[in-house]
Amino acid sequence: MATPPAKKTQMHKAALAAQMRREALTTLGLKDRATETDIRSARRRLLKECHPDRNPSDGLRAAQINAAADYLLKAPSAHDVRLQIAPAEPQISWGRPAHALLTDALRMIRQRSVLTNDHKYVASALWTIHTYVYKQPVFGITPRLGITSPRPKWGKSALLDCLTGMVESPLSGKPSAPAIYHRLAAGDAVFMIDEVNKPPSGLMRDVINMGYVAGKTISRVGKHGEDIQYPTHAPVALAGINLARSLADDTRTRTIMIDTFKGNPQKFTPIGSLCINQKSS
Repeated sequence: MATPPAKKTQMHKAALAAQMRREALTTLGLKDRATETDIRSARRRLLKECHPDRNPSDGLRAAQINAAADYLLKAPSAHDVRLQIAPAEPQISWGRPAHALLTDALRMIRQRSVLTNDHKYVASALWTIHTYVYKQPVFGITPRLGITSPRPKWGKSALLDCLTGMVESPLSGKPSAPAIYHRLAAGDAVFMIDEVNKPPSGLMRDVINMGYVAGKTISRVGKHGEDIQYPTHAPVALAGINLARSLADDTRTRTIMIDTFKGNPQKFTPIGSLCINQKSS
């Protein structure tokens, strides 16, 4: 007797929920029957190990720990996971699965840029895909992407332009305050900022410093004196020469740094399937 489609869907969702739970437990170094107390204790212990005062470069690790703990504290126990209704694999833009777009992103970045090692290519591609799914509850943290080079014409702007062509809803250049507020209100902004040669100021500084974590807002007085709250959670990519020197310490610890290198990437041939944020006809 064939399994009804509705039951197949429920079984698929339950399997995905179980997989997410296993990955979260692995991140925290816990076993399947971990209690809420175990989860909270593991989070505290691991966050101490990657505290900025001890390991300034472990900002991404801290984000992973928090995301895993938050998911486990909200998800059902191992005994009830078969009843969990988990989202299907994130579908990006016009419905292509994440792994297919990740492959395309890696190919495009390699054709446009020369980076110092393979990990930088993977990190750049993963951050690109992250701009499509960062609003999901499992992603409470959105790390900044920093693209840096020691000298002009070493490919930092080329990489930023490449990523701008792939991310979800990019806002590039030096956007005005009204444009920033408008995109924050819509909840669809991915900020791509080039030529960062000093610490950002004003509204953009608030977005960079506060928007790495979900739930924070900035306020603005409306036309009639009312207080309007704008969510700041949004991905941000920054590019600049010796970028680390231009970022505040707290911003630097929340940034994935990508070093570009002077060289000749593979000849780039525009391929429609690689232009991720342009829907095919």
